[in-house]
Amino acid sequence: MTPRVDIDRIALSSELLTLADRFAIESTLWADAGCRAQLEHDARLLATIGRAVLGTADLLKAQAFAHAATTIIANVEGTRRFFGSVLTPPRPKGRLS
Repeated sequence: MTPRVDIDRIALSSELLTLADRFAIESTLWADAGCRAQLEHDARLLATIGRAVLGTADLLKAQAFAHAATTIIANVEGTRRFFGSVLTPPRPKGRLS
């Protein structure tokens, strides 16, 4: 008998692990220690959930975590880009005479 492969669980696990990587990368781009710590914590949590999904974890709860994490990381990335654009001095175009 061939073992049953649960494609939905594998796909969700992959999504959660990708989100964990995005949180981990984002944690290296912030200067605030508290922010970095929270992003690292979230990355570890998502990685743990991503691995648990391959076992017996509740699929609907894991999907809810993936959905929430997608929204949160988009907001974090957008906020960092916004602050970067606001705090970067403008460059003059052409020569000033």
